[in-house]
Amino acid sequence: MLLAVGCIWPRDHAPRPDRLYRPNRPGSRSPAVRWPTEWSCAQPDRPFTLTEAHTWMRLHRDHDCPRKRTAFAALVAAGRIHPDSTRRNTIWSENND
Repeated sequence: MLLAVGCIWPRDHAPRPDRLYRPNRPGSRSPAVRWPTEWSCAQPDRPFTLTEAHTWMRLHRDHDCPRKRTAFAALVAAGRIHPDSTRRNTIWSENND
């Protein structure tokens, strides 16, 4: 003999207006995320703003590319990053060792 027991839960089929996600609503818990308009490692065609430079540094954290180097240079020029002066430049050390 097989006995099956089930339970049917009521579902809301229409989303309630007060539960919709509104990213720009005053008092929202998380700020709206501005995603980059370009997804490339190529050299950018214009200088980055500080916000863009931070975003590109985060997105290209795992590798080295022209876009990350441009973002790094923008952050150094703005005084937001201070390069480690005790490390030797990789290109310099390859040519002069």
